[in-house]
Amino acid sequence: KSMTTGKRKIGGGEIQYTAVDESKKARKIRSNGEDSLQSLVEAAKGQDLKFIFVGGKGGVGKTTSSSAIATLLATTCNKRVLLVSTDPAHSLGDAWRTTFSNAPSSPMKNLDVMELN
Repeated sequence: KSMTTGKRKIGGGEIQYTAVDESKKARKIRSNGEDSLQSLVEAAKGQDLKFIFVGGKGGVGKTTSSSAIATLLATTCNKRVLLVSTDPAHSLGDAWRTTFSNAPSSPMKNLDVMELN
């Protein structure tokens, strides 16, 4: 497995993301504005990209960013996306204005969401 990592500044903080590529060659996902989203979509449209991890310090927008990325990929790439949060605060439910659990639920086409305990 190859891993591509990057960082993105949002507000006063920074979001780090990692894309795991199952093929021998890693795909670079740039982290500068529009290029980063386009690169992410292009990588996701391929067959090798399997995981994207979003991490960073508290309050930098991880929940918002991961929800936006998951929604973008589910709609643009027409592939099934699973958005999983391991945050004990369960902020995905707050962001989506619903309640999620350990079982996947689908708030929209091609997107399943889980909040692990």
